[in-house]
Amino acid sequence: MHPLNQSFDIPALQDWQERVNRDLKGRDFERTLVTKTLEGLKIQPLYTQAPDAPVELPGQAPYRRGASALGGTRDLWQMRQLVSTAAHAQEALRLGASAVALTDASDLQAILGAVDSTLAPVHLHGAASQHAEQALAWGLNGGLGISVATDLARDGGLPQSLEDSWKRASWALGAAPAGTLALAVDGSVFHHAGADEASDIALTLAAVAESLRALDALGHAPEQVLAATELRVALDARMLLGVAKLRALRLCWSQLARACGADVAPKLHAQLSARVQTRRDVWVNILRNSVAVFAGAVGGAQAITSLPFADCAEAEDQRLARRIARNTQLLLAQESHLARVMDPAGGAYALETWTQELALAAWKQFRAIEAAGGLIASLQNGRVQSAIKAVSSKRQSWIASRAQPITGVSEFPLAGERRPTLHPEPAPLSQPAHTPLQALHPLRDSAVYEALRDHADRSENRDILLACIGTPAAHSARLGFASNLVQAGGFEPVPMEISLENANKIVAQSGCSRVVLCGSDSDYASIAAPLATLLVQLGASTVFVAGKPPPDPESWPDVSGYMFYRCDALGVLRSLWGLA
Repeated sequence: MHPLNQSFDIPALQDWQERVNRDLKGRDFERTLVTKTLEGLKIQPLYTQAPDAPVELPGQAPYRRGASALGGTRDLWQMRQLVSTAAHAQEALRLGASAVALTDASDLQAILGAVDSTLAPVHLHGAASQHAEQALAWGLNGGLGISVATDLARDGGLPQSLEDSWKRASWALGAAPAGTLALAVDGSVFHHAGADEASDIALTLAAVAESLRALDALGHAPEQVLAATELRVALDARMLLGVAKLRALRLCWSQLARACGADVAPKLHAQLSARVQTRRDVWVNILRNSVAVFAGAVGGAQAITSLPFADCAEAEDQRLARRIARNTQLLLAQESHLARVMDPAGGAYALETWTQELALAAWKQFRAIEAAGGLIASLQNGRVQSAIKAVSSKRQSWIASRAQPITGVSEFPLAGERRPTLHPEPAPLSQPAHTPLQALHPLRDSAVYEALRDHADRSENRDILLACIGTPAAHSARLGFASNLVQAGGFEPVPMEISLENANKIVAQSGCSRVVLCGSDSDYASIAAPLATLLVQLGASTVFVAGKPPPDPESWPDVSGYMFYRCDALGVLRSLWGLA
């Protein structure tokens, strides 16, 4: 049989580039076809195999291709579910989870009494790790979650002095039974505060370095510390970048381990970032969670926690949220067979490139942190907080302009949504007494838009007139754009066709004091200025135009503002509400 791949000429990369440049007709290649991320990565339209691409095997340092030589071909990843009561723990394990985790230790003894932790590990997350001593006494086998550096970053302080906290970590290393992970480095602390993926990796690595130094001084070898440490990673809804993040984190871990004379594979726990979860159209969180679980599995995480789609207040909604979270993992593992593929990202040109670029960027930042005295010193002098704030501010500007859209919130908001009753968002924790510094408070990307939706819920008048100029063919595109945008702020659009002749009638019928003109540029040139003036005379408090400003905005004196692609949508909505 004639091989199919010999029937075609193999094009050269230069030929492709010449063809693309010809088709671009003078437009800039980078501005048109290359996307930049917050991490500084340039997402190219085409990737090819690098001439010096490394050839590695899964389970071998630097663990780019996974921490196990068998990958997922023998064992499923650990399916961990967050629980708060013994009944929830039993439900989770009976219906498919293989481990449980808790952030609230109020029912810890009952949970440990209800779970055979030799078969189903129990892990302490967050503040629950402060009860590690009791947990060990009550038979915990899983993870103590003691994380000094990242707890300090999250809370701005510690329950005891820094010296005593490291002594407690040293005690845990000696007291934890075989198979129990005494330590954790919770990199999600940095992610939730707004760090980008490269910074997240660098800061996580810096926290590991702090543990190595402090525990070495207390007599623990690097191999012992690294083998007892779990890295906890938050993944957002960028699936491919999440895969690259986990692979890059393993590369950086391996580099640090080799510098300490150790060769220990990292233990990665992944879960959806709480920063990207929304409190509006919460059902979309199911999709975000599915993407994160998929990225965690493909990226080689040994444990994954699937989050509920919302923090529901009603018991029935809570059961539904837990069940969907649990079944998301079960479906991906056992029906999609993600757990049966060894390093599915291996050799993918784009993913290999992003892995390498992320690792290089993170390692450069890690070295800068170390040169500045380490993570704790950088937290104490505010260097880390300032760097994260700068990245977060840039992200917020992207969110405000919808360059980084949030489905169901800033894009395609669900008008008249029926959502479950949610618990109020938790208030920031009180500052611990020891080692006080500026805490890295968690953020939510959608909060700025949801604040406007909450304001709309308290308002009696949410109607906004979308005044359509000219034929449907002329105004339909901008009508759809404006309708989508104003609904993101909680407005209820009232589309009506308008002209200078019927403006009085339309304003009276709609009863709206806010107006957005929707039409073509040619129609705007002839009617926008006089129509805006007439609308103001008829009582309109605000007149916006769906489109970019004219060359001479002063010629349209009664136009309050403009809404267009990549404008400051958040600023427009605040202005419409009179909050700017």
